[in-house]
Amino acid sequence: MRLSSSIAHVGCLLFTGLLLGACDEISNFVESKYQKGTHKGVQLCVERNKTDVLSLEATRDACTRKHQKKIDYMAATGRGSITREYGGNRVIFDGYAENISDNSVITHIEIVVHYYDNDGRKYTRRASINKLWIEPSAKAKIEEFFKFVEWPKGSQFKTNPRWCSELREAKKPLKNCKAFDFDEIRGVTISTS
Repeated sequence: MRLSSSIAHVGCLLFTGLLLGACDEISNFVESKYQKGTHKGVQLCVERNKTDVLSLEATRDACTRKHQKKIDYMAATGRGSITREYGGNRVIFDGYAENISDNSVITHIEIVVHYYDNDGRKYTRRASINKLWIEPSAKAKIEEFFKFVEWPKGSQFKTNPRWCSELREAKKPLKNCKAFDFDEIRGVTISTS
């Protein structure tokens, strides 16, 4: 009788061990199925991947990239200035992005800068701004340098031309002006339960 009781205890311990070992798999399943694309998915991923060899920030960035998805481009607004270095081919965007969504955290924005020369030729550059975490109603400062390598020598640009929106409003052709847009916006949904 004593032997069968010991076997039952060992069997119970083995079964408990198997259940505990399955917890990681269950957690992975929940994260991938039900929390994908949400802030909770990022949180579960960070908790599961904490390590001594990576900083918490690096882990969060990796988990954010794993879970972010395209969100409505109307989720963000912003203001900024675009300045061309005198005689150079770099343009500096300095401004901010504001999250105007109710239920998303913005984690990535692609900024598109346009310059129109004296002849109305359009020059465009894009930059992806990653490692953002902009909660609803919050703002984040953004400073980015754009290199316009294809400007032909002798192009006629003003160092700091006016905004293209002013010309559009006046129904004038787009010449010697600048503009920027937020193009692709990615983020995670705020999940409450």
